[in-house]
Amino acid sequence: GSEAALVPEEKRVESATSLMREVFKFAKGRGMKVILGIDVDTRSANPQNIIMTLPKSSRLTSTGYGVVNDIVNPDTPEGYAYYQSQVKSIIKLYPDIDRVALFFRHSYNSLWKSLKASKFPPEWKIEYKNLLKRYPHLRDDPASPSIFAISKIVKAFRRALDEFGRSDIILAIGTWGYKDMSAAEAIFPDDINFLPLDYSTVTRMDENEKKVRWFRKSRKVMPIFLSHNDDGEYLIRPRVPLPELASLLEERNNSGFGILHWTTRFQDVYFKNMANQVWSGTENESLMETCRDMAKKTFGEKYADVMSTYPVSYTHLRAHETSLHLVCRLLLE
Repeated sequence: GSEAALVPEEKRVESATSLMREVFKFAKGRGMKVILGIDVDTRSANPQNIIMTLPKSSRLTSTGYGVVNDIVNPDTPEGYAYYQSQVKSIIKLYPDIDRVALFFRHSYNSLWKSLKASKFPPEWKIEYKNLLKRYPHLRDDPASPSIFAISKIVKAFRRALDEFGRSDIILAIGTWGYKDMSAAEAIFPDDINFLPLDYSTVTRMDENEKKVRWFRKSRKVMPIFLSHNDDGEYLIRPRVPLPELASLLEERNNSGFGILHWTTRFQDVYFKNMANQVWSGTENESLMETCRDMAKKTFGEKYADVMSTYPVSYTHLRAHETSLHLVCRLLLE
């Protein structure tokens, strides 16, 4: 990464894409799958200098983020060509990807999430009205209009991937949390995977059960858990791993799970425990069991019990504590 950045400004894009192409190739060669996440509703994902070159008939007006911007209607010839060119670039730059995940915000103020049904083109209004007849519960769901609109982007991506001979690439959508999932389940095609970011690491979603019409069994849903928060907690330690993870995934008919992190601080215990829990030989393994096994392999059986105390206690630290505080506490004890 550092070497890729040490190039003249005009070569930074080429250098970055070349680096990631090698990363994906390396992963693919070792049996890994590659998911490329793409934002679709942010301002940077809707560049006005390009969008404004399209005819007005291919644009919609949005007031997301408190400003007036235009976004592209995928159902028009020029609008579809806009998204088609994105797909063409993606598969050309990164031929080793297996899945494309289109991400959108969880709040209703982004360029696409702020769209109201009253602002839809005439054809969309008819289609949306028919949708509400089929799914009456969507009438009271604030996510329905924007999810309906974003589904147009998803369908454009699917069409373009198929036209370019990449029907093998799976399409997915992702967002923060579960509040948009009821509308998404009704509106998105059956073959679209769901990758909801479990931002608060909700271990049981019973509290949301009345609000969410749960996913059909054919829908592949893979929650992505955050191993740390993004409001300062990432400076300290990972969150406590979810207990009985295998049972949770089976209970919710999830087809897998992911872990999101962006810190260089070690999170070995978190990842090791979460991974162990979904292997048949260590199913639902406790945090203490994982820590003891790691301590045994590192320090030997004689010291396994005492040395497993440190990672367990460290994982349960409050955000304002540091590892130095913990060491002192353990020495005193």
